[in-house]
Amino acid sequence: MSKQIIFDYQVSLDDITVENTNGNNKVLILRNDRLENASKNKYTYSKYTKGYFKATECLYNELVNEETAIVERDKISYPFLFLYRHTIEITIKEILFLEHDDSEGVHDLIINWNSLRVIVSTYLPKKNITIILDNLETYIIAINEFDKTSTQNRYPIQKKNVSSYKGDVCFSPDKLMKYMNDFMRQMDVIKSLLEKLKYKQYEEGENIERSR
Repeated sequence: MSKQIIFDYQVSLDDITVENTNGNNKVLILRNDRLENASKNKYTYSKYTKGYFKATECLYNELVNEETAIVERDKISYPFLFLYRHTIEITIKEILFLEHDDSEGVHDLIINWNSLRVIVSTYLPKKNITIILDNLETYIIAINEFDKTSTQNRYPIQKKNVSSYKGDVCFSPDKLMKYMNDFMRQMDVIKSLLEKLKYKQYEEGENIERSR
């Protein structure tokens, strides 16, 4: 079986080998027979989420690095904002995926967020969780207003040859990363609570089966 060059985040270190091609150029070679099926592996989303978050952090560090030339900061602002928004989307969808919510074709953050709220409110109807969700919703609405279709920073022009931006756009990388770090921490708490609840339900089901 021939090998393919694939850049994928859903593999373990055992799946990756580094080989030289055309002299000293190194590429990542992932063995196809070891790749996991994303639709059957709930941890795949977690790896992608962490990967996009890490990539966003890397670009953020370049943006705030005073040694990075202004012209270079300008160039990487667009991929930074794109990855920033996509990290939020895939973080929300990770919980939807765990609950078998078919939201893959929907990029609107509000639609996905509302679906997440239904799931969380069903399993975790506590008041403190509701307060967390209410606080995060303000953040989600603001990001969605900036980029509703996840294409604002993907291309310089939109449909019908319309420019992605009209005039200058100002943003604070420091504030954006602070908001994202807060968002990711809160989402980790919610995901952890959901997983614990599901494990508890699983154990209770196993105990009932054993008692029969």
